[in-house]
Amino acid sequence: MLDAGLLPRLEKGHEIHYLRRDFKKGLLGTLLEDLSEKQGMTLTESWLDRERQTGKTEDQTKKTLVIVLDQVEEAFTRPNPDLPNELPEFWDALQDIFGNPSLRPQGKLILGFRKEWLAETEKPLSDRKLPFSRVLLGHLDRRGIIEAISGIVRSERLQQSYGLTIKNDLLPGIIADDLLELEDRESSIAPTLQILLTKMWEKAKERDHEHPVFDLNLYQTLKEKGILLQDFLDQQLVALEKWKSEVVNSGLALDVLAFHTTSRGTAEERTEEQIQQTYRHQSQVINPLIKQCVDLYLLERLSEAVTTRLSHDILAPLVRQYFTASEKPGQRARRILESRAVDWQKDGKEGLPLDESDLSLGVGTK
Repeated sequence: MLDAGLLPRLEKGHEIHYLRRDFKKGLLGTLLEDLSEKQGMTLTESWLDRERQTGKTEDQTKKTLVIVLDQVEEAFTRPNPDLPNELPEFWDALQDIFGNPSLRPQGKLILGFRKEWLAETEKPLSDRKLPFSRVLLGHLDRRGIIEAISGIVRSERLQQSYGLTIKNDLLPGIIADDLLELEDRESSIAPTLQILLTKMWEKAKERDHEHPVFDLNLYQTLKEKGILLQDFLDQQLVALEKWKSEVVNSGLALDVLAFHTTSRGTAEERTEEQIQQTYRHQSQVINPLIKQCVDLYLLERLSEAVTTRLSHDILAPLVRQYFTASEKPGQRARRILESRAVDWQKDGKEGLPLDESDLSLGVGTK
């Protein structure tokens, strides 16, 4: 939403810096790296120095610096043990920047996080008497869905760039009504809409690369194949199976996706080093599998392609559900090993070794 919706609308009069929390650097480290703090400068001085360097708008007025720091909640859900004071240090740093009205920057800092962490974020700001406002993002409504679908054909600049035509004026409304009905079935609208429009764009380009068209027939064809997130995950797993059946049938593909989640059912970033270490016994297939998951929009690459995460946070609980219920050899093997490991970890005692029955259930194939 920030990258595709808010920031493009601010670019004309603002200098925008979009950041996502870096696990290794933490919130403050991520912000400091962007500000390029100079030696001898305080954090506030670094911000003000960056403001002085900002460019100008078309009418030669000074642009306002806006820094967006997203995924703030990961400081709670994915704390870095090497940064035990990450949050207090970050709140204190914000107090240094914004606490003194006479030295307060003209620009803004936007913190992006899930609503579950609103209280934990507001309290330290209030305790430090920092000025802030709250913007709660609701679900896309019918008007918003229609704008997301048809906005590209209403803008002359975008029309020249993409050349898209929506053949039926009623199509955006039809899609909106279908998605709103899906919401009642606990499907998240925004990622479902993104996946749907991506598929429609790809199919439209296949039919006519120079003059792609969205029409009712194209939409209904994709709708029949399923437009729920669960349908999307099922379809992409089928595509992975067609690519290399053993990675799906063994449970490896599902294991890799689950490796990009936490036990809380949230998305987890994984570095290339972590993936190579965890799947070193699958060294021949793991890199092609990761690439295939990226190509199928199951994973996305971050940080100059050395880090991957689920393409949508909302996929995390669904992946965990599939992983927990899976009867594929890899998941059966994991459950057996985890249940036996408990006995071996009790004060150095030895538990029961794996027997033929355990091995026949798939331990040997993992």
